[in-house]
Amino acid sequence: MAIVEAKSFASDGVALDFKGGGSSHGITEIIYRLHASRLKILICALKSVRHERNHFLLEALRITSKHWFDKVPEDFEEMTRNEKLWAVLCDIVEALASARREQPFFHRSVYRHAQAILWAPLFHNPDNCLEGCYDSVPANKSYMIRGLDSGPCVNSAEPIMNTLFDKKRYVVILEFERVFQRTFHFAH
Repeated sequence: MAIVEAKSFASDGVALDFKGGGSSHGITEIIYRLHASRLKILICALKSVRHERNHFLLEALRITSKHWFDKVPEDFEEMTRNEKLWAVLCDIVEALASARREQPFFHRSVYRHAQAILWAPLFHNPDNCLEGCYDSVPANKSYMIRGLDSGPCVNSAEPIMNTLFDKKRYVVILEFERVFQRTFHFAH
């Protein structure tokens, strides 16, 4: 509800100061924090001891399926545990990708997006992931997640991270050129 209210203020032209916690990304920061927390909760459950994992995952799903970025799938309640995990992961990745669209240099959303991609094999099958991030997800599921190809997940995460470094390098080059031109102009 807070996000909806903040967005309505923003659309009305009311300036809101969301710089708490060292952030200057406004509403995008709020959305990022909510969905990054959802991802962390699910990863924590996936990392639990195998014989307790089902209980942790069910509780994690109860918590993380309350606040969706997009709409809740119509058949969510009828889905199996693993199908629910995948649906929540898809929603989280969409939220993280949205943060990147809103704020292209928001590096934390890039990192979390890549992290979600790397964990995708465990979300696909929490009880039988053999190779971790080198494992892959079937094409019928991988198409649902922005940036996830049907090959090894590590190959999908790399281009996501590379976009951040390309943009930073580009900004650094532009800044260097600006300073160089100013310095060169004053020297003459």
